[in-house]
Amino acid sequence: MRHLRSCNWIYMVITLPLMCLDGVLAAVLARRYPLLQVLILGVLAFAIVKAIGKFSHMPYRKEAYADLERIDLDIPLDWDVEAYASAKMAEYDFMTRIAEVVSPMRMGGKPAAVAVNPKVLESEGKTYMRIAATREVLRYARRISVKLYALIALPIMLFISVVLLFFSFHQVLTSYFSMAALNLLLPFALMLLFLLSLFFWNSRVSRSDTALDIALLDYFPKQEVVSYVKKTEALMEKGDKEKTKVFNEHFLSSRVEKIEAYRRNKD
Repeated sequence: MRHLRSCNWIYMVITLPLMCLDGVLAAVLARRYPLLQVLILGVLAFAIVKAIGKFSHMPYRKEAYADLERIDLDIPLDWDVEAYASAKMAEYDFMTRIAEVVSPMRMGGKPAAVAVNPKVLESEGKTYMRIAATREVLRYARRISVKLYALIALPIMLFISVVLLFFSFHQVLTSYFSMAALNLLLPFALMLLFLLSLFFWNSRVSRSDTALDIALLDYFPKQEVVSYVKKTEALMEKGDKEKTKVFNEHFLSSRVEKIEAYRRNKD
């Protein structure tokens, strides 16, 4: 049996240095206003503490899993994991929490905990929840959430850094670059790169979902995987607007088609 290793520290490595950089650059920008600088640095310190608290236990704090009850799901993986029902995951109907790998900073050599929503387990059945838990373990083992977080967080924080750098050292930059490059080309290039990063992130989310769907076929029959995908989309789209539902239906059809195509090619 292999043990899952915590990847919480990766979130901190991605977030904290750039958060500090943005805070320092904001303080530099406000150098003519000492009180504002103190306020900015205070907010930065508060944000650092909150970020450390957030990433010390993922995806939620320990209190969100305080009522874990051991259940038998028989997750078909060689990762050392145990399944637990968490009533707190079912507290709010507007938050569709199905299955989550509970990730403290240090997992040690103990089995990792996979928390599941007991209401969903009761309504959708054990087979559905086995697939959901298996998918979450695979997602965690492949560090897909971390990679997607990096792809969205890094461009945003870097974008803020460049904007703050631009305004903080505008006079210095004008001695090296023309005004046209600074005031026209740079903003256009930054916005273009930012939009491209969002497009790439959205594409990566789609590819990651497809990869996990296909990985499930190594453990479950095709029809069970397709049924899981359809039920999950139905659960997640509760309360969505009509336009969003149309997009979700298109995305669902695409996922199902890829699963069918993969199985046909493999057979």
